[in-house]
Formats: sequence, structure tokens, C-alpha cells
Amino acid sequence: AHIHQDGFPQFDEQDASKILQTIDTLLAQSGVLNDIQSLKSVQICGQMHGLILWSAKSPRSVVSPLITWQDQRCSNDFLVGLGPSLNHLKTGFGLATLLWFMEEEKSKGDQLEKYDRAGT
Repeated sequence: AHIHQDGFPQFDEQDASKILQTIDTLLAQSGVLNDIQSLKSVQICGQMHGLILWSAKSPRSVVSPLITWQDQRCSNDFLVGLGPSLNHLKTGFGLATLLWFMEEEKSKGDQLEKYDRAGT
């Protein structure tokens, strides 16, 4: 599911749609969907750090790439600029990446408006 980013070697993203498709395939192959009444929940566990954004209105189609814990888009200058109350954040942490997106969007128009959920 890795997304190659030409010109942005510091980005580390995965295609969340491919991950969801794989989960669908595995559930179908397992046969668990044949007895849907007994299925109580499906839980997905991922990485400790990272970030994914989605829309509650369209959680399967309006979803951002999964930005992994290996992502290096937040420079040290950016992180220091967040102030002393956030000095524990490191590049690759979901909150740092979300704050980076918010800063980037100020100059580009708000691409984040389509999302109303975030998870790490």
C-alpha cells in the first residue's frame, strides 16, 4: 500500500483504500460474513504514531492516505515553532502531522474541510 512520492522523499504514506480493500477481502475469504448476525465488531489496529483523516459521511470514499510514523515532513524548525507546550512532539507523530497540514493549508485553501475525523 506504500505510495511513492516523487519529489517528496521525506513523506511516508500508505494508500488507506488498499488497506480497507484488503480487510474486505480477508473478511470475505474467512467466511465470517456468512453469519453476519453473530459478528459483533471488527477492530483494526495499526501503528502507535501516524495519522489518517476521514469523513463520517463517507468513511470508505473520503479518506486520506495513512501517514506513517516514518514520515519526516515536520522539520525541526516547524516543531520548535509549535511552542514549549508541544515540545514533546516529533516528526511522524499524528498530532504534529495534523498541525503541519493545518499550517500548509493556510496558503493553499482548506483541503482539510472534507474530513471531520482523525485517528492515529
